[in-house]
Amino acid sequence: MPDQSFTPFQIPEPYYLALFEALPGNNVLVKADLPKLTMLAATPTFLEQTESTKEAVIGKGVFEAFPVNTDPNYTGGSELFNSYQHAILKREPHVLPVQRYDLKNEDGSFTEKYWRVSNRPVLSPDGEVAYVINSCEDITAQVKAEKDNQAHQELKGHFKQLQESEARFRSLLTAAPIGIAIYKGRDLVVEMANTTIMELWGKGDGVIGKSFAEIMPELENQPFLKILDDVYTSGETFQTMEAPVDVMRNSKLTRGYYDFSYTPLFDTNGEVYAIMNIATDVSERVQGRLLLEEKVKERTQEWQKANQELQRSNVNLEEFAYAASHDMKEPIRKIHFFSDRIKSTLQDRMTDLEKQSFERMELAAKRMGSLIDDLLSYSQISLRPRTLEAVNMNGLIELVLEDLDLEIEDKRATITVDKLFTVQGHHRQLQQAFHNLIGNSLKYSKPDVAPQIKISCKKMQGNETSLHLSVEEGQKTFYCLTVRDNGIGFEKEDAERIFHVFTRLHGNAEYRGTGIGLSIVRKVVENHNGYIWAESKPGEGAAFHVLLPID
Repeated sequence: MPDQSFTPFQIPEPYYLALFEALPGNNVLVKADLPKLTMLAATPTFLEQTESTKEAVIGKGVFEAFPVNTDPNYTGGSELFNSYQHAILKREPHVLPVQRYDLKNEDGSFTEKYWRVSNRPVLSPDGEVAYVINSCEDITAQVKAEKDNQAHQELKGHFKQLQESEARFRSLLTAAPIGIAIYKGRDLVVEMANTTIMELWGKGDGVIGKSFAEIMPELENQPFLKILDDVYTSGETFQTMEAPVDVMRNSKLTRGYYDFSYTPLFDTNGEVYAIMNIATDVSERVQGRLLLEEKVKERTQEWQKANQELQRSNVNLEEFAYAASHDMKEPIRKIHFFSDRIKSTLQDRMTDLEKQSFERMELAAKRMGSLIDDLLSYSQISLRPRTLEAVNMNGLIELVLEDLDLEIEDKRATITVDKLFTVQGHHRQLQQAFHNLIGNSLKYSKPDVAPQIKISCKKMQGNETSLHLSVEEGQKTFYCLTVRDNGIGFEKEDAERIFHVFTRLHGNAEYRGTGIGLSIVRKVVENHNGYIWAESKPGEGAAFHVLLPID
């Protein structure tokens, strides 16, 4: 036999190729001509398991005869090429225990296949790799069986987890402090009901599997079964708060109050298959509130009755004060009349002591007349004005100053008035109030010192004052009108007391008065929903601040 020694690119004689093809197993002889990898010979079992023929593969490259799947996530082609490259370049066998390499079908699609692959290099006499023997075994059925088994085990695990989760969920629902139930189907069969909701129903454990209408017949003439049917039909959740529900407890229909919701549950097709009912018993809260509302109603009625009686009493008192004051003026008038007649008749025959007694009697009668006049004014001002008008405060102050012109001239007083405002009010009452305030500043001036009186105004919020107002009043905007003088002043602790009826800080010999003037001022201000306060120090004058609401 002639010498047939190998050379790096020498193709064996047909005899040897036929001998390779007769070998057992799934083998193919591949030329080490990277990157083509020309197939030279293949065993019948290789051709059978790769669903190919000798004519379709011999003389062609591996990836030409068996095209690579073009799926972007597919890596079988690169892994097989790397295995060939490893065997050729490193001159050592390379094994792929599990290799996915898909086979292309006639219609262009690919069939998923798994192989156990080994590539063993065949060296030439000079030590270079001339060929690679590729052995492959189709393990697709085994791999898929393992995958199916793994998927089955995972499915079993998931199912077990689902069962455990459902058990935990049911345990949670059963122990929940709020009532929970699930009604399945349009017949509303109770599939699940926790202990709390069964207590709300007043029922035992035998409700599962029965329709809601069957276990709660007392709901027949109540709206809830109709609402449940509407939820099942529309697929929309229904919620309500403090709904009154009549429930049979101990053979007696008892009314309770509940917050509850009906929530539709949907299947995979988007159809309602059940309704979940969540309910909370709020009977104690509602009944407590209803009882409180009833008590408030009773107290309100009592207060209204007491207020009406108080108003009637006030009206009677005011009428009495007016009538009494009016009736008292007649005796005073007669005292003046007869005192003047007696004084005129006996004038030349009276001693100095008798003349002095007559003067004291006349002064006492005059003071009594002033007191009666002030009482009449106070009783009239105690009534809130029924109608209001726009009052220009500059015009009002001018009228007051005209009334006081003699006192102003006598005292040589200087009065300055800033630009004031127009307010909704009762003209006569406001004129009386500021007549009293300015008159006070003139009356309580320092001896031998000309009075300096300034009347100013500004806008301010209630919470900018020193008054203790409610939050609502503190946020309102007011006009603040201030009457400030340089008079004798008073102690800080008397700043509130001077507004009390019949309160006087000085004797009648020093400063004549009745002690009602500032009480009238406060009453007028209060009639106009306003506030008044005073600030002073002895010898440093006084300031009276009047707050009147803008609106």
